[in-house]
Amino acid sequence: MRVKIFDVEHGACALITSPSGVHTLIDCGFNAITDFRPSTYLPIIGISTLHTLIISNYDEDHINDLIHLRKSVRIEHLIRNASISAYELKALKSANNTPSASLIELCKMIEQYKHPAKTSIMDGMEICTFRNRYPVEFQDTNNLSVVNFISCNGLRMVFAGDLETEGWKKLLLDEKFRNNLARVNVFVASHHGRENGYCDEVFQYCTPKIVVISDKNKIHGTQETTVKYASKVSGISLPDGNRKVFTTRNDGRIELISTEFGFYISTSKNPTHTKINLQSDVHAIV
Repeated sequence: MRVKIFDVEHGACALITSPSGVHTLIDCGFNAITDFRPSTYLPIIGISTLHTLIISNYDEDHINDLIHLRKSVRIEHLIRNASISAYELKALKSANNTPSASLIELCKMIEQYKHPAKTSIMDGMEICTFRNRYPVEFQDTNNLSVVNFISCNGLRMVFAGDLETEGWKKLLLDEKFRNNLARVNVFVASHHGRENGYCDEVFQYCTPKIVVISDKNKIHGTQETTVKYASKVSGISLPDGNRKVFTTRNDGRIELISTEFGFYISTSKNPTHTKINLQSDVHAIV
């Protein structure tokens, strides 16, 4: 399994490729400064079909390349928080602002994809999702984020969209959710590392090796969570020292590879694939 977490500023976009080459995209944010867009990147690297598009959060920074993405690649399945309908989502987003073109496109897509994709195991890669329910549990889009557990060959990741503290606490009441958390070794921080996405109780069940944050230069005081996250992980050994937290702000694109022979990590700033052991701090360069 190959996982690429792209630098899309305070947005979100990650490409997961199974061992046999089946592609899943989590969110479709883009970078306005570099003009990186999944809609142009995927065709360039030869991807014309996405098996699944996962929309983890309904905010603009998770969907703002959706119109172009749907024109450039075929999308077979859609995973989202299906407890809210397209009509309800548009009404919720209209309460404070005029719905964006991206949101309108997503609502069209929701109407077209009437049968939400079920989570599955393919090529040894497992996708398992959890979400809070609208409107009985939450009525804000952050706490309606879909939490995605992705695992293959011992690499076990969680992507939590923009889930906030209270949303985490609600999901922690589910034993199956807690059991999935206990398996995680790479934790992608919720809400781009913002304070309101941090939940200390999560780490009573989850002991990851590293945390990854998708963000841009610090513009909010609430981004000062790196130390908190670092205190919850043991880190991995790299040639330049022990690393606990990776950010797209500092590291650029972050790539993780899981094979039957081991795990590898690389970044835009350090493109050499470094072999790591997620159970111990052993490394080698390949």
